[in-house]
Amino acid sequence: MEMMNMKVLFIVLNSEDHLDDLLIKFDSSGIHGGTIVNSLGMAQEMVDHSQGATFNYIRGMMSGGRPQNKTIFLVLPAEKLDTAKQCVREVVGDLNGDNIGIMFDFTIDNVEGLTK
Repeated sequence: MEMMNMKVLFIVLNSEDHLDDLLIKFDSSGIHGGTIVNSLGMAQEMVDHSQGATFNYIRGMMSGGRPQNKTIFLVLPAEKLDTAKQCVREVVGDLNGDNIGIMFDFTIDNVEGLTK
């Protein structure tokens, strides 16, 4: 594939509630080819593997919460980056609230195996 200005966009959703709607929005906006992985927040992992009364208390509080996040990453041409970000904002809302998620991007210098 001819190398053009490419980006990778990472989106970590703290809840699966918006996942299906987000995937539909990506598709209708011409954003395709992402990868979704189950992920776990560091705080949850620390609580799951720690001992002591404090951690037992926190573990009890978190036991009813979400155990996993969904991490989506998309490799896309730079000109589609703003479209993908806008899809996230429209479906998920303001990411600056507590425990909503995070979104960030990087420039890619080299890609192999990416097809159109």
